[in-house]
Amino acid sequence: MKLLSEYYGDDEFANREANVYLEERWSSISQEFRQEYVVEFITKKEKTNNTTKEWHTTRPNSKIYAEDAAENWVMGIDNSSLS
Repeated sequence: MKLLSEYYGDDEFANREANVYLEERWSSISQEFRQEYVVEFITKKEKTNNTTKEWHTTRPNSKIYAEDAAENWVMGIDNSSLS
């Protein structure tokens, strides 16, 4: 996977980060390389020093959609449509 962009929250969402990746996979069905954009949502918990990571492949498969979801995450905007 290739890292395309990184996002960082601030103020009340300073514990949030998001990364957007491009993943290329060979499809044995279509016999071609397929590109998917993947968003990694990160939540850091300072008191317990734990980090939670969630990975989502965006649907529709779009770089703009993935970057919007990452930006929304670090700003505290609901991304429930990705689930």
